[in-house]
Order: sequence, then C-alpha cells, then structure tokens
Amino acid sequence: MSKTQLKKELQQLDKESIINVVLDLYTARKEAKDYLDFFVNPDISGRMEKARIKIAKELTRGRPGGQSRARISHIRKSIKEIESLQPGVEYIADLMVYSIEVAYAATLSQRLTQTLANGLRKLVSDTVIFLDRTDQLSVMLPRLQKADESLSRWSSLRSAINDALSGCAEHAILSH
Repeated sequence: MSKTQLKKELQQLDKESIINVVLDLYTARKEAKDYLDFFVNPDISGRMEKARIKIAKELTRGRPGGQSRARISHIRKSIKEIESLQPGVEYIADLMVYSIEVAYAATLSQRLTQTLANGLRKLVSDTVIFLDRTDQLSVMLPRLQKADESLSRWSSLRSAINDALSGCAEHAILSH
C-alpha cells in the first residue's frame, strides 16, 4: 500500500478509529512502539547513549588478544534504529563516527576476521559518503583522522579512511 492510499483510508476514519489503529500498531510491532515512544518522549540523548552502549558491547565481543566476534550487521542495525527516529543528521553522523572510533580502538586488542575487516571498510566508506552528502564531513573529519592515527601501521584498516576520503574527493571532482 502506498502512502497516498493509507492517507485516504485514514481520512475516512473517525478520531476513535484512528486511535485504535495506532494502539494496535503500537502493540503489534516493536519498531512502531519505539517510534511512538520517541514521538511522545523525544529523548535523543538517552537513545544515543543506549545505541553507543550496544555498539561498544558488540565491537568488544571476543577475548582480549583473541579474535573479535563482532558482527557488523548489529552495528549497522543500531545506527539504523537511530536513523529511523529522524533525529537530525548530526546525531546519525556522530553515531557512525563513534562506531568507527570504537572499532578502531578494538583492533588494538583483538584480531579481526577478514569478513569483519571488509564490513568495517564498507562502514567507513558509507560513513564518509554520508558525511559528505550531509555536509558533516568537515565537522567529523578530525575524529576520523584521530581514529586512523590510533591504528598500528600494520593494521589492515589503516588506509580505509584515506581511501574513502579519496573516493569522495574523486566523486566531487567528477560531478562538477
């Protein structure tokens, strides 16, 4: 069903029926419940803190000195959950960069699987593209550079940020 069809259907309902539909949706879907809870109580700082904790916990899965068991899909899901609340690009940008900072810090004490390293490279690339598209790159660039400098020179992720930045620069040049 399209938004237009939904709008037409809702316009035909009386206030009480709309309230019942929203309440049914609230109980039926976790995502709807989260969204409506945020609508009633828009505490973005609390939501950001919960997302940061989930991301940090995920990225530090595994034993120190051992192989990381982090799952990039869980990190992306945490970012997507915040993004679905439509809090503003600065919050999404902050969470994306935070994920990279924590991931890079975790590489100092854990080995990455090739799959996780590839996923983090993709996350870095997606983050830089998002930052560039939303005019947040100049604000977040110092944090990305600091994260990059924290890596050992032997890390397989060492060039990921610079590669992503180069790709953005090339895209900007080609599009002008």
